[in-house]
Order: sequence, then structure tokens, then C-alpha cells
Amino acid sequence: MIFSDYTGSVVVTGRHSCICAHVIALIAACLLVMTVVPAALAQHSFTIEQILSAPHPSGLRTSSSGQRVAWVYSAEGVRNIWVAEAPDFMGRQLTTYTEDDGQTIGSLSFTPDEHHIIYRRGDGPNGKGELPNPLNLSEGTIQAIYVIAVDGGEPRKLAEGSSPALDPRGGQVAYLKSGKVWIVALDGSEEPKPLFKSRGRANSLRWSGNADRPLLAFVSNRGDHSYIGIHGIDEGAIRYLSPSVDNDSNPVWSPDGTRLAFMRRPSEQRVLPFTPRLEALPWS
Repeated sequence: MIFSDYTGSVVVTGRHSCICAHVIALIAACLLVMTVVPAALAQHSFTIEQILSAPHPSGLRTSSSGQRVAWVYSAEGVRNIWVAEAPDFMGRQLTTYTEDDGQTIGSLSFTPDEHHIIYRRGDGPNGKGELPNPLNLSEGTIQAIYVIAVDGGEPRKLAEGSSPALDPRGGQVAYLKSGKVWIVALDGSEEPKPLFKSRGRANSLRWSGNADRPLLAFVSNRGDHSYIGIHGIDEGAIRYLSPSVDNDSNPVWSPDGTRLAFMRRPSEQRVLPFTPRLEALPWS
């Protein structure tokens, strides 16, 4: 029971007095936080520019032997590739980009001999085919694949495209361009060319680890369904694994390169947010 005496004071009695006391204590704590926190923030304020300029690493990759690692390091918006080597793993900057131009770096991978790193610089196009150009450069921007020596030097552009995948022999790089699979020689001795022609848009390039018979797995997206395809450099045809009207994705080779696992989901014409989605078990 709550009532006011003749002096105007509030008196709490009865079985709800404990609950009311807790409520009053909670309100007092909230008022204290509202008073103390703004004062603390005022003493340790920071700007939006400081937040956006905070350094951070991403995209860590290791060489096959584990003796070298590489990653992308962003400082004040400028992205560069760093490397470190055993036994001390002291990081050192490899690329020398100097501008905060909004061009991301990704898809890092070491060559089999671990002497070079392949990477992608630049982002993909929007729905209208336009590449991002935050600085409004008159010459525009590109999305391209580069190779750089681990010992240093200038990067060399291999081709315009994305998602580079070095074949297990170490001599050619498969990549995506406009939804198609292309290939280019790592040493630049040959011009880039389409690896094969197929319907749909390709993605998720994955080489098997068998250098004697390198096979390239990929996802062939056909709009309302997708297949897992396999192409061999020394073979003249594409094979599709268990094609259906479902959506197949995420191919992964077994270590010996003889089996392939992938995910299969039932086809959906329209996916609404915050609604259940059917899933299926992996197929191999």
C-alpha cells in the first residue's frame, strides 16, 4: 500500500513495499548513469574521422608450409598487404598504396613455391555494371588481379577480373570476369582468354589439389537453380554433378582430389525477410 501523510511524504507499506523499493533504487541508478556517463564521454570524446581511420587487419592467409602468412592491413583508410615469415613472424609492408581511394584488397593466395602472392584489388560492379569510384577519378577505376613477389617490388597486373584461383601446377590463374571463367598465365607469357563457354553465371572457383590432373569446380548459376560443374584443363568437356532444379553451392574438394562435397538447397522463387527457409543435407 502506498499513501501520503499530512507532511506530503510518500510512505510505502504492505506486501508490495519490497518491489517499490527496488523500483525506486532502479530509477535512482538510471539517473546516476544519465549524469555520470555524459560527463565521462565529454572527457574522452572522439571524432567520426578517428573512428573511420582506426587501423585493422583482415583476410589472413598462410602458405602451404605454414612458414609465411599474409594479410590486408588498413590504416587511415589506406589498404596494403603485409607479410610475416617464420621463425619470428615480424610483419612488414609489401605493397605501397598511399591513397584512401576506397579500393578494397582481397582473395590473397600464395603460389606453390611461396615466392609470390596473388590478390584482387577493386570492387565489383553494381546492378548497372558501374564500378565504385569514391574519389570521382576522371579515369575511373578497375577491378583487377595482381601478382607481387614476397621479397618486394612492384605488383604486376595479370588481368581485369575477380576471384583468382591458382591451378595446382602453379602456372595459370583462373578467374571470373562478367560471370564467365577466364584463365591467364602467371608469368604473363599469354593473353587472358576464356577457359570455357557455358550457360549461366559462374562463381566459387575451386581447384582440386591433384597437380597431375588439375580439375576446376565451379558453381553455374542459372537464376532459379544452380549446378556444380567440373572442368579439366586437359579435358575438352564440362561435367555437371547430379544436376537438378535445386540450388547447389559451396564446392569443396577432398584432400586427394577424388571427391567433392557441396551444399544443396531447394529452389525458391522469392525469399521474404524474417521467414523460414527450407534447407537440405550436403551432397557429395
